Amino acid sequence: MKLIFATLMLLACALPVFAQQEEPILPDIITFEAPAGLQPEGVVWDEEHGRFLVGSLLDGTIGSVDDEGVYTPLFTDESFVATTGVHIADGKLYIANTSPLAFIPGMAGLASLVVYDLVTDEVIVVVNLNEVHDGDGARFANDVAVDADGNAYVTDSFQPVIYRVTPEGETSVLVESDLLKADFLGMNGIDYHPDGYLLVAVSGNAALVRVPLDDPDSLTVVEWDTASGIDGMALAPDGTMLYAVSRLEVDGEEVQAVTRYESEDDWQTATLTGMSSTTGATTTLTLRGQEVYSINAYLQDFGRTEYQITRATFD
Repeated sequence: MKLIFATLMLLACALPVFAQQEEPILPDIITFEAPAGLQPEGVVWDEEHGRFLVGSLLDGTIGSVDDEGVYTPLFTDESFVATTGVHIADGKLYIANTSPLAFIPGMAGLASLVVYDLVTDEVIVVVNLNEVHDGDGARFANDVAVDADGNAYVTDSFQPVIYRVTPEGETSVLVESDLLKADFLGMNGIDYHPDGYLLVAVSGNAALVRVPLDDPDSLTVVEWDTASGIDGMALAPDGTMLYAVSRLEVDGEEVQAVTRYESEDDWQTATLTGMSSTTGATTTLTLRGQEVYSINAYLQDFGRTEYQITRATFD
């Protein structure tokens, strides 16, 4: 009996050690080399495969980056022009596919959604969203979010519309509103709240818009204590915190930072509760468990081959 008791005591003492050993030590900065001109505007953490997935604003590929900084091209598609926002839901990768030509006056640009199956490594559907909306001007698909039923929502930086794509590939305009446009760059980041609405960043107006899915025309602007021109963003799983790559004014000077906003009234209002400095070349971010990682795309450096994925440290 004494021997059994002693053995149990040893196991009990060892369990905390085992638990500690199971906790991974996450990197603060992952530096990776990629082909010149990759410019990975989008990033998402792929929990199932333990890797980051990144897009490319210039060559339209999707690649992976592991914690050791190894970049591996995964796939491309003949429909790809530029891959911007990326989102994973139910084993599928949702990709906002667009064209940088939209920034050239007179060019039409592109708004498209590609859905890729991460299990079978096949493209499921390619949807041309240019055909959904008849508005004048360029199109630029920027980011994508997915609701609990598998419907995808895509923002357009040059059109005041949010596109909706069902799991069957049926397309429509969810909502069109002047609240979703700006003089130059309009909508950017988007995410789905588990209570049934979207939060959408209108970068050019430094605005955050709340769009109820059951009544999208009743969209409202979130009131916040610190206005922010948001690029990419992500909601915490419980919907209480919003993490964003932001440009905002601090002590009279415009800075870029990864910001954390919180809301206690279901995103009628929002309060800035944390900031993490960036290089100024950051575009978007992704959640990895409780951690926030952003990517430096260096959009003005076309020949660059070195990029970083950085863990945010909030003050």
